Amino acid sequence: MRIGCISAFLLAIATLLPLGGCTGTTDVQSTKGPRQADPAAPEAIVLDATQSKSEPSDATVRWRRVTLDRDFRSEGVAAFDVNRDGKLDVVAGDVWYEAPDWKRHEIRAPGKYDPSTGYSRSFLNFGYDVNGDGWMDLVCVGFPGAACYWYENPRTGSAHWKEWLIWHSACNESPQFRDLFADGKPGLVLGSQPEGQMGYLPIPPAAEAKSKWTFYPIGLPGSPKLAGLDNGTNQYYHGLGIGDFNQDGREIGRAHV
Repeated sequence: MRIGCISAFLLAIATLLPLGGCTGTTDVQSTKGPRQADPAAPEAIVLDATQSKSEPSDATVRWRRVTLDRDFRSEGVAAFDVNRDGKLDVVAGDVWYEAPDWKRHEIRAPGKYDPSTGYSRSFLNFGYDVNGDGWMDLVCVGFPGAACYWYENPRTGSAHWKEWLIWHSACNESPQFRDLFADGKPGLVLGSQPEGQMGYLPIPPAAEAKSKWTFYPIGLPGSPKLAGLDNGTNQYYHGLGIGDFNQDGREIGRAHV
């Protein structure tokens, strides 16, 4: 399941519950839009898709809105099982919400963000067991152009998660976390400045994961005068897509807009 920013103010997951013969998941993803002052808007929600047992399996799905948080926390969120209880939790940069009652827990000191005037320091969130200890960790891409980090799941207790640097620059507002080489391990694909290059950072072996990751360039560097506007590596460049264009089983092609 991939989760993205529903709007400037909403964090949401969409799940299809196995009721009335209906099963599956819904993939929700979008990108940052302009901020608009709306005092009624900033709240995090779960969209719970259910189906009446009395209806046939192909009936229209009805949605039930459940509020998680009335504060704006993050541009995007992820859904993964943080505490290994078999339930999908919602992770939103500074905090995570524990299913099924959505109790909020801190990952790091929560910021105070005003969605009418600015952005959070959490644009993209991905879940993966980076250090190989059997617990899902958080890979977080913060503000565009800033350094990105992964956060080590403490397993138990209420302590903040340890922060480990991935790379000094995460440019383009749509970094990807994908299995590029069909080896079962995703890597980050992003732009980097001041290098002016698009590249990927594979997850290192567990023993090396707490050190800065290795950046492998894709293509030639852009013009320093254009600061990445010529090759998608600008801090605020929008759009980055990955696909197996030559159909060799590896996703290393890229397209940006």
